[in-house]
Amino acid sequence: MSAVSAVSRNEILGYATIPKRREQVQMIVPKLPADVSQLNRQTETEISNVRKALDIVRQRTLSLKTQSIALVKHPKFQTIALGGGSGLVIMGPTCCFIGCGVGVAIGTAVGVVPALFTLGLSIPVGAVIGGAVGTGVGLAAGTGGGLIVGGTAGHIGHTYRVEIKNGFLHIKTTTGERVVDLRAFFVTLAQRTRSKALEVTDMTRGRAISAHHLAKGQAIKLGKNTHDLIVHPKFQVTAASAAGGAAVAGAGGGAAGFVAGGAIGAAVGVLPALFTFGLSIPIGAAIGGGAGLCVGSATGATAGAVGGGATGYNVHTYRNEIRSGAKSAWTSANSYASVAKAKVVGTFAATV
Repeated sequence: MSAVSAVSRNEILGYATIPKRREQVQMIVPKLPADVSQLNRQTETEISNVRKALDIVRQRTLSLKTQSIALVKHPKFQTIALGGGSGLVIMGPTCCFIGCGVGVAIGTAVGVVPALFTLGLSIPVGAVIGGAVGTGVGLAAGTGGGLIVGGTAGHIGHTYRVEIKNGFLHIKTTTGERVVDLRAFFVTLAQRTRSKALEVTDMTRGRAISAHHLAKGQAIKLGKNTHDLIVHPKFQVTAASAAGGAAVAGAGGGAAGFVAGGAIGAAVGVLPALFTFGLSIPIGAAIGGGAGLCVGSATGATAGAVGGGATGYNVHTYRNEIRSGAKSAWTSANSYASVAKAKVVGTFAATV
């Protein structure tokens, strides 16, 4: 540094005798200080300025850190952040699904147009592209809207937390010099709503109890009517007659159906007998007999149950008339028998 300072700027420029060379040397060689002490003072001044700048940056950094911590710990910021995050989580996936569905529908509809030229490949391709675009748009719109709406709701909730905590919202409207307080209105409305809810609850409870008693009475009445019906002689006679008719007619119908079905099956089996070496005849008879047995049994049982039940019902209904007619017929038969007997005895006596 001393060797460089010993050479003055004029001495260096003295070597440049040509004007153009002198200009180049002036551009390359900086202006040297007069002595080393002046250079040291400049260096110390620059170092001091740098230290002051570092101190200012450090102080601002600490201040920004303190402010950030205070902001994060503030209840209002936490409420807004929680509301915004909740809105983002709720509305983001919802709008994403909606956008995906709408995009798939639109993409499918657009892909139908060139389907004839793409052999139908444009439909799934359009659906995939539309679903992807709809998903992206729905996700962006849902997250942005949910963040804004949730943050706004959190801000309003924190701002009016005292009023909301007290159970009503104190609204004041100012028109000129009049201030209308709506607190009493909301309190009265809440009391009316509560009383109406209690009234509806009592009414619902009373109706439920009445319905329970009515259903219980109807069930008891139905059970009693069923018991009376079962123990009634007419029902018992009708049921026994129906069961007997079903058993008799079912057996007869099953036998007849078995015989007829077997005959028809054997007749049908005769046609391919030449190709089955006669095995189709017994197989056809077995199949026809089984089918005829099932059909005949079902038909006979149904007809027997209906006929037997109707017969039993009518017999029990007109049992007195039938008993009277039978008694009258028996009396007439006895009188005819007595007359015939007297005639025979008289004839035999006259002959003897």
